[in-house]
Amino acid sequence: FARVTLKVGEKASALGVTIQVSELVEDSRCPTDVQCVWAGRVKVHTTITSGLGTAEYVFEDTKSLTTEAEEITLVQVAPTPREGVTLTPAEYTFTFEIKKQ
Repeated sequence: FARVTLKVGEKASALGVTIQVSELVEDSRCPTDVQCVWAGRVKVHTTITSGLGTAEYVFEDTKSLTTEAEEITLVQVAPTPREGVTLTPAEYTFTFEIKKQ
C-alpha cells in the first residue's frame, strides 16, 4: 500500500492512482476540548484518476472508495478542530491510503 498527504488544490500519484483534492466540503467534527453528542464528520471532494478512468468522489471520514483495481481510504485529516479556532481550507492536510486489490 501507499500513502499520500495533500492540501486543497494539490494532487499526487502512487500505485498508478492520482488523487487531487478539490475542496473541503464539510468539517463538522467535534473540537478536541469540547464534549459533543455527535462526533461530526469531514467531507472532501476529490478527483481520482486510475487505469479505470477519471471520477469525482466525495470522501467522508474513513469510508473507502473501492474499485476493481484498488481501495482508497481517507485515513487522516489534520488539524483537529479546537473550540474558538477557525481554520481555513488551506490549513488542512488530508492523508489517503491506496491499496491494490
